[in-house]
Amino acid sequence: MSVLNCFVKLFCKLLDIIAFVYGNLRFPSRKNQLPAVENNVLLMSAVEIAQKIKERKLKAVDVVKAYLKRIEQVNPIINAVIKSREEAIREAEQIDEKLEHDWESVGHLPLLGVPFTAKDTVSVEGMPLCAGLVSRKEEVASEDASVVTNLRRAGAIPIAITNVPELTRCLDASNCAFGRTNNPYDLSLTCGGSSGGEGAILSSAGSIIGVGTDIGGSIRLPAYFCGVFGHKITSGVVSNNGIIPTIEAEIAPMFTAGPMSRYASDLKLMLKAMAGDQIERLPKIDSAVDLSKLRIFYMLESGSPWSSPVPVQNKEAILKVVSHFEQTYKVKCTKVDVKKVSDALSMWTAAMTKETPMSVFMANNQGEVNLFLEVIRKLFGRSSHTIAAIAWAIDQKIYSLFPNQVESKLREIKQLKQELNELLGNDGIFLYPCFPDINVKHDTSILFWRNIGYTTVFNITNLPVTQCPLGLNKNGLPLGVQVAANELNDHITLAVAQEIEKVFGGWIPPFPIKRD
Repeated sequence: MSVLNCFVKLFCKLLDIIAFVYGNLRFPSRKNQLPAVENNVLLMSAVEIAQKIKERKLKAVDVVKAYLKRIEQVNPIINAVIKSREEAIREAEQIDEKLEHDWESVGHLPLLGVPFTAKDTVSVEGMPLCAGLVSRKEEVASEDASVVTNLRRAGAIPIAITNVPELTRCLDASNCAFGRTNNPYDLSLTCGGSSGGEGAILSSAGSIIGVGTDIGGSIRLPAYFCGVFGHKITSGVVSNNGIIPTIEAEIAPMFTAGPMSRYASDLKLMLKAMAGDQIERLPKIDSAVDLSKLRIFYMLESGSPWSSPVPVQNKEAILKVVSHFEQTYKVKCTKVDVKKVSDALSMWTAAMTKETPMSVFMANNQGEVNLFLEVIRKLFGRSSHTIAAIAWAIDQKIYSLFPNQVESKLREIKQLKQELNELLGNDGIFLYPCFPDINVKHDTSILFWRNIGYTTVFNITNLPVTQCPLGLNKNGLPLGVQVAANELNDHITLAVAQEIEKVFGGWIPPFPIKRD
């Protein structure tokens, strides 16, 4: 190991220690805070709910009311929802009326009567569209985003908008407009970002399926931290119309909306609904997957000196997945060392210099925020922006001053993508940690930003990837793994996710259950 790498590791160890000491002193653990679930409807999958509504065994209005009531129960504790939709009750009543008098008009819809939530960057007509910006706090969407339109056409009903970090650029769903969202398993911990409100409300049984977006791990990180499933789709399959901030065409392939859910079985159904007619871009989405014919590759750490160590329990959980496929399906599982993944964060940062400057987004596209003055304001408590947003804007400015370095990293992205494409082919999957550790206290996430290379590697290479829960660690916090495949092979990662759920239990409720 080089002297420089040794220095970097020591520096990062110091950051980890600072985060541990400050976090534990400032935010003592607060577990087991959520009220019990007593309504069985809140524990059903979207597939089951839709089927029971079609069969008239459940009323859509009762399902929607159950979820709105659950939001009222848990939101004062986790602060995941910024606004609920009372209109959803009337929309559910209309579905019940049609089922009674004109079943054929709606009975074929795959998500009939299923409630869903969407993050506060996805337009839902008449609902907040703020992206966590104070200057947009009163903004409401004038129309639905394309993904919302498609979900409605599939019979789903939007019931709430969920919290995000300011302009989605943070590991923690915290902003100066709506406050901070807590992790359902331990209120002292981050819920992840940027779809953090989605992850938290799903895990708390306040929603059954949710719309997230992902440009650097924003679906998978909160899915990991909150113990649920999240899927980053092959880009170009789901429309980005009606989602803010607007993504520049040059980096659009790194960004996609995608499904989040408590149950793996709901991911494909939701993906197909979100895509609408564009699902034809995934011609193999309904193809059967023979798990015994897969080739499995895995890594347990990124190899980057900047990253925190992956805890032994996290590695052991991934190795259990490897062992399961080896023993049950006689699949060849190969531990690999793809060197370039260690530099995924700097590659992603270089690509993100092609984005509209964060300082422009912070000004709500009305000019540009003076970052020097904003730092001064923040020091005196006068800024309406978060430290994370300011820091990202400064980092982006600094990185853009080195165009040769940016171009070099962009070339490396192409090399890494080619290497992974050749490795995986059309029958390979790649198992990889999502993040070194879930134990990230509030107000410390900026110190752990260096670890998001674990997720950004799949954005820069445009690989579909599913984040899967793998039970809880000894402290009762979620474990997980990312399952990636080559472009257009989303069906493979989704099939593997269902197998992992079946064997390892999937989502484990962070609250007691009292059955009816």
